Parts: sequence; structure tokens; C-alpha cells
Amino acid sequence: MKKALFITLLSLPLFLFSQTDFNKGYEKGYKEGYCYEDFGCLPPNVGLPPSPNYGYNSYKDGYNRGFSDGKAAKSGNSSSGSSSGRRQGISNNLNYEAIGAASSSGNQPVIISDKAAQQFGNAIEKALINTKKIKPKIKLIQAQKLFKASKISKASSLLKTNQSLIEGSNDVEIKNQYYLLKGQIARLEEDYQVSYDNLLLVHTSASLKDFAAIELKLLTSDIVNTAIKQSEQEEFILSAKNLFLAYTIDKKANIDYLYYAATTAVKAKNYPLTLEYYLMLKEMSYNNEGLENLLRQMENL
Repeated sequence: MKKALFITLLSLPLFLFSQTDFNKGYEKGYKEGYCYEDFGCLPPNVGLPPSPNYGYNSYKDGYNRGFSDGKAAKSGNSSSGSSSGRRQGISNNLNYEAIGAASSSGNQPVIISDKAAQQFGNAIEKALINTKKIKPKIKLIQAQKLFKASKISKASSLLKTNQSLIEGSNDVEIKNQYYLLKGQIARLEEDYQVSYDNLLLVHTSASLKDFAAIELKLLTSDIVNTAIKQSEQEEFILSAKNLFLAYTIDKKANIDYLYYAATTAVKAKNYPLTLEYYLMLKEMSYNNEGLENLLRQMENL
């Protein structure tokens, strides 16, 4: 059986997503690397660029990586005499020799074989699958760029709009970078509990654990500074709870913050909260002098 398709289908864009600066740089670099010192060289279709490493997603980063990959691909082609090293676009999977010529009117149906029609359908399906995979990555990179440009509210809004898209991704690395960025944004927005919850999701990631550790230290510092200001403004309950959160981040190193949280709860005249913190300190054998001092303060509540 023969199938009829219009010639315009052949120009259907297979990639519906916009290029990032990294992708543009990669494409440019790949083509120039492939044709390096080869006058008259015709560069191949580049296809899908690789994922940029965290913090290396600029145009220049993409160009440098593309140039290196292009040179490597050309070297592989020269040694093997084949095109196996070349990164081909999806459209190259089509067998254009099976497609008949269009009529002179330019808008008449083109008769192609069943095999060519199947190839075309497979290429479309593959393009859609790749689009679903790369779209979360593109949105994340856009949010990272906004964050680096200190456009915190815009970065936050972009992440919220695409939350289900990114969190639904099967790419663990993309989701780890997403949670790290959410933690960074929440810290600057002084939403400290949200920041801590997101950083906890990435602190064991092999590639991001060092970034997460730095962020947790910054978070602890910001929380304590905010707690001090809240105490000065006599917002004792808020101050005590923030100090307790700072303790929670590293219970061994920050145990003194639990004591300060308890003494701040005393200032708030909140006996239940003070008692809760006191019992925790006692269970961990906090220094006797501190416990006795806290107990005396509690007796006056």
C-alpha cells in the first residue's frame, strides 16, 4: 500500500523547544571543531547537545565543549572512513531516497513507500520523546540563569510554574539541581524551613553534596542572624523556633543553639516550649551549669 503525505510535512520542525545559550554555543563550537583546519569542509547536523555540568551552562562553556566534541568526531571519521563519529540529527534517520519528487505546483501530495512513512513516524515519535526529556532541563537552566542574575522572584516563579514538569522528570541529576536551586531561593526569601527541606534532598548527591554542604552552612548563619534580630524586636517565639531549626541542621555542632532556643522561649514566657527544649538538653547531658541556669529561669515562669 502507498501512503500520501504532503511535501510540507517534510519541513515539520522536530524540535519544538528553544535553544539555550549553552546549546547555541555547543552547536557553533561543534561545527567549527569538526571543520578545524579543513578548508571547504561541510559540517554535519549536530543533533541534541549534551547536558551541561552544573555551573557550566554559558554560551562559552557550550562552545568549548562543542569544539572539543567536533574535533573528536572528525578524527573518528577520518580514521574509520565512515560517518559513525558524527552526531546526526533525528531527521537523518529518514530515507529520503524513498520519497518521490513533488509536482511542479509545489503543494501536491508526495507518494512515499510504507517503509519511508514508518521511518518518518518513528522520527516524529523519537523527537517528541526527546522533547519531553529535555524540556525540564531547559526550564531549570533558565531558572538558574535568573538566579545568577539576582532575579530571585522570577527564578522562583519559573520553578513554581514548572514544578510538576521538573519533579516528574526521570533524570535524577535534573531533580537534584532543582532541589538545590529551590533551597537557595528559599534561603534568600527567608523561608528557612523550606530551604532546609530541599537541601536535605540533595546533601547525599555525589555531584552536588559539596554545594549542599556550603548552602547548609549559609542557611545556618542566616537563620541565627534572623533569630537575633527577632529577639531584639521581642519576637521571642519566632526567634526560639529559628534557633531550634539552626540546631536541627547539625545537632552535634549546633547544640548550643538548642540552649539559646530554650532561654529565648523563657523570655517568651512559654513554659511548654521551654520544657521541651530543656528535656532534650538534659537527655543529651548538656553542661550542668547551663541546665541549672535554665531550670532557675523556668521556675520564674
